[in-house]
Amino acid sequence: PFARVETRDVRFHCPCSQTSVLASLSTLQTTDIQQFIDDGEVLDIACDYCGNDYQVEPDQLRGLVSQS
Repeated sequence: PFARVETRDVRFHCPCSQTSVLASLSTLQTTDIQQFIDDGEVLDIACDYCGNDYQVEPDQLRGLVSQS
């Protein structure tokens, strides 16, 4: 015997976002982030779960270095 507490539809949902990508990058060492900035190229990062693509500009990375 059991008591049903709730029913929900099952659906696919990935919580990734540009913010979560930047949060992940912020865990890198400052020297690594600075190297990305010095390269001057846009980082193209894809979520392994849902496949969404995110582009991170060097200017966005500068904010991570200055906040560290």
